[in-house]
Amino acid sequence: MIHPRVRPLASAVLLVLVVAQGLNAEDAKPAANQPKISNIIPSAGEVELVNGIGDVKPSGPCQADVKTFCKDVSPGDGRIVTCLIKRLLQAKQGNIAGRQVSDKCKEEVGKFKIDRSKHINRDIALGTVVLQLHQQRAAIGTALKADGTVLCCSAGV
Repeated sequence: MIHPRVRPLASAVLLVLVVAQGLNAEDAKPAANQPKISNIIPSAGEVELVNGIGDVKPSGPCQADVKTFCKDVSPGDGRIVTCLIKRLLQAKQGNIAGRQVSDKCKEEVGKFKIDRSKHINRDIALGTVVLQLHQQRAAIGTALKADGTVLCCSAGV
């Protein structure tokens, strides 16, 4: 995922590359039904995002919950799962009354989190933060296995 502040620059660079190679703009667009690939941390390798979008499927077991609790959230890059997790945490703390997240959706959120945790490039938010810290030369030591699993992450190393 490209950081929002960098997105206009990245689009301009893509357009320059397309023009330089004699392609038209349609050639540069990924296919709509093609799964999204993440390579935020290049040393961890490319990985296909969970459900092809890096989020809980809005049409799966969480469909009713998404419509109820996250109707203004666009799917992708973990935004829906973040919305659902916030709702689950509010319920756990006793801060909400009324309809709760369904048991099937709770199970789906759990499966999603487990799958996402298996490779740093599947977790857009974590991968972006680690990359930004690395780029800013922050005092952080991060060890990654070849499969992209985070072994440790500690400040001051």
